[in-house]
Amino acid sequence: MAVAKRVDTGRLSGGRGDGLRFPMTGFWLTFSDRDAPEMATALIVSDDGRGDPVVMPLFRRSAFRLELLDRYTVAVEEEPYRRFLAREPQDPSWREPWARLVRDAVREGKRMSRVHVVTEPLSDYLRFEFACGYPASAEAGEEIRVLRRASWPHLLLPDHDFWLF
Repeated sequence: MAVAKRVDTGRLSGGRGDGLRFPMTGFWLTFSDRDAPEMATALIVSDDGRGDPVVMPLFRRSAFRLELLDRYTVAVEEEPYRRFLAREPQDPSWREPWARLVRDAVREGKRMSRVHVVTEPLSDYLRFEFACGYPASAEAGEEIRVLRRASWPHLLLPDHDFWLF
């Protein structure tokens, strides 16, 4: 298992980091052995919600994400989030690239899961994520759990999100 590595986006353009960008999804695919040679040659690169890219190897068995923030800023969510706040109908197609990635992994016998530690009352963003983001991920096969921060005050949690492979 390895924790995802953060990389400078400049290192991913050209050279040995050639790849495919999925514009509107918040992630892109790059092929390289430079960043995680012990894991895989294909990497999924995603925004961590703070504007920093995160490299996720196309994992062999499982991918776990711990989420600790009450708000993320992800380009693909801007319009759906605006619509949610305005109580306008949603177009669920914005979740399809991630849902497809999850379905493909699950079909290959891999496991994807996450735990989101939340503060109550829930922020508008978390209400949006629970109503508009997580259902498509769960339907695709991702195992999603929510943990109330106040219920587990003794846990020594980090101050940042992470992936574990």
